[in-house]
Order: sequence, then structure tokens, then C-alpha cells
Amino acid sequence: MAKAGGLGDVVGALPQYQNKLGHIAKVVMPMYRTKFLYDNQWEVVHKGGASLGNSFFEYTVIKEKTNKLGFDLYLVDINGLLDREKIYSYSDDTERFVSFQIAVVDWISFWKHHPDVIHVHDYHTAFIRLC
Repeated sequence: MAKAGGLGDVVGALPQYQNKLGHIAKVVMPMYRTKFLYDNQWEVVHKGGASLGNSFFEYTVIKEKTNKLGFDLYLVDINGLLDREKIYSYSDDTERFVSFQIAVVDWISFWKHHPDVIHVHDYHTAFIRLC
């Protein structure tokens, strides 16, 4: 996973406790090129595409296979935008994170059972609340 401060601790712990209480909690994150990505096994669960303004982008959603974290972890990959080592501090961060949010909402629209609650963290997921 990617971690920047205490938020990473919350994202790693909260879904474990929610699942223990009988809820179905899943985590969706951008697919940064971190050690965690390369040290784990993944399967592709969805491929899609969406528009951002006049641009079209394709995305891929992968799922960690072992569930060793205690919750389902999904990563969204958008080549050219999310395929980087650092989380923040790129000149195109706005485009990166808006594209991520569009991809997540697009992917969720294909689910048979839509979530009752989508708990988002940090500014790069804020628009998801509006959908």
C-alpha cells in the first residue's frame, strides 16, 4: 500500500475492524509503483475507460489475491497518471486524482450491489462523495 502519515494507518486498520463487526469493507487506492505492489500477487478484476474533459483514458482495477490484510484491496491503474512512485507533488496532480475518482465511480457503476457507504479520505477522493 502507499502511506503518507497517519492516514495510511487509518486506511489499513479501519476496514479490518469493520469486517470483524460483520460489515463488508473494501479499500480502493491509486496503483502507485511501490514495493507493496511488486511484493504481492494481483488479479485484474475490471478494465474500463472514461473521459476527463476532451481526453479519454483507460484504467485497470486489480485486486490483491491473498486477502492477508484482512480486507479486499483494489488498486486502480491509469497509465501515464498513476504509475509513479510518489503519491503527491507532481505538476499534474489535479488531473491524476480527478481521473482516479472518475475511474472509481465508473467501476462502481458496474457493480451488482452498490455500497451503502463510501468512506473517502483526503482531497484526491473528495468528488466521489458527490456521486
